[in-house]
Amino acid sequence: MRDGRRRTSTGAGGGDIDAFADALADDVVWHVPGRGSNAGAHRGKEEVLAFIGRVIPGLRSLRIDVHDILATDAHVVLLVRYEHQRDDRRFQQLGAEVFHFDENGRIEEFWALIDDTGAFDEFFA
Repeated sequence: MRDGRRRTSTGAGGGDIDAFADALADDVVWHVPGRGSNAGAHRGKEEVLAFIGRVIPGLRSLRIDVHDILATDAHVVLLVRYEHQRDDRRFQQLGAEVFHFDENGRIEEFWALIDDTGAFDEFFA
C-alpha cells in the first residue's frame, strides 16, 4: 500500500485533519449517501473539508472500525463498522468505504456505502 493510502486510513479516522487534508486531491469528489442535507457529491478539497467541518464537531464520538481491507493500485475498499454518538442518539451500522486514488496516491474520489440511509440521514440531521 502506497503512503497516501496508509495516511488515509490513519488520518481520516484518527482525527488528524491536516493529514486528512494532505491525503485529498485538489479536485476530490466525496460522495455522501442518503437524502439529507449532507447527501450528494461534495466537489473539491475546500468543499470536502467544509463538509467534514460541519459534521464532526456535533458528534460526541466518531468511531469507524476497519474489519477488512481490499486494495489494488488505484482503489482501496474498507469494510467497516460505524459507531457514532451525538447527544442521546447512536448510529451503529456496517458499511463499506471506497477510495479511488490519483497517480500521486491522493484521494480522488470517495464513496460511503451503508445499509440504512434513512438512519444515517436521521442521525446527521
